[in-house]
Amino acid sequence: IMEKNHKFFAAKERINSFARLDISQYDEESIIVGIMSSICKTQTASFEEVLRALFFDEDLDKSNYFFEFQKYGLIEDFWRLCLEYFGIKDENINLRKLLNYIFVTSTKQSLSDFFPSEWEQLLASKTGNVIAFLENFRNNIQYRERCLELAEMVANNLSAESKFSSVLPEYFLNCDTFSFFDKYIIKWIIERLLDENLSAQLQGMDILTICDLRKKMYYGDVFAIHYQVLKYAYQVLQVIPYSCPNNIKDIIKQYVESDFLIDTYYRKFYYYYDQLKDKTDFEELRDLVENIYTYKYLDVIIPEWNKAIVAEEAFPIPLQSKFYNHYLENPKIKTVVIISDALRYELGKNLVK
Repeated sequence: IMEKNHKFFAAKERINSFARLDISQYDEESIIVGIMSSICKTQTASFEEVLRALFFDEDLDKSNYFFEFQKYGLIEDFWRLCLEYFGIKDENINLRKLLNYIFVTSTKQSLSDFFPSEWEQLLASKTGNVIAFLENFRNNIQYRERCLELAEMVANNLSAESKFSSVLPEYFLNCDTFSFFDKYIIKWIIERLLDENLSAQLQGMDILTICDLRKKMYYGDVFAIHYQVLKYAYQVLQVIPYSCPNNIKDIIKQYVESDFLIDTYYRKFYYYYDQLKDKTDFEELRDLVENIYTYKYLDVIIPEWNKAIVAEEAFPIPLQSKFYNHYLENPKIKTVVIISDALRYELGKNLVK
């Protein structure tokens, strides 16, 4: 093996680089992987690290590391290792196509029933190794940005998004290899909310559960704001139909027990909505939330409140002028009083928590 690779070992610098990998046991594979690792400047002799280094090259069609492999006669060995590790054998293979195999094989495992027939030829036979490699690659914060770029590259190479445009999200609810899966799920949720169909489900999960599920998956941080907007829109829509008591005591009781949450959901909807970089797909939903909050909630509770507050039986309600005597005149513990002309009750409840 050393003789076969004498060209690589002809320079002292490359010998030292190889030696620094501290390979514990020499055999054909460990030497070949060691040479590749040395070329790719990895910290350890690892074929996975070699692959990650290759995929980090900006131009996969003109990879500098791959050029070095060719220079030292390692191309055949590289594809042999891909066959050994992943079960990928393809006479027309290249780095771009290798990525296709990896992403398509991983996608297949998390799809339910539906799978594009033309992708069958891109399935590696050693599925477990492929999934483990991609998971390790994607879950390392150091590689995250590059993994997002590679996923978009593969999706474009395969025109992947168009293949799922008419597929129910139910089939890819648990799949997160590509960002467009989240885009389609978000679109589906928006459509359900605009129809005021709050009972809609995918695989037995309601809309709130779906939002929480997708936020925990790979693109969760990319679409976290989107799912928060949908979550609070859903909760505002749950107001319908809203009914309000007609006496002050019951109005207050209902408000402090549950109605204050309507104000919280509305406030948080706008808090996240304002953070969206592109609001286009959410504008119609915003209008619906605004109309429900204004006309289905405020227009019901405010007239009832106004009538009840002036009724004779409205008092004795604790008066603000008695606040000091009641709470602060003989305090047993340190007390902080927040004085504000616009601190809503629901914000106060938030502070209590």
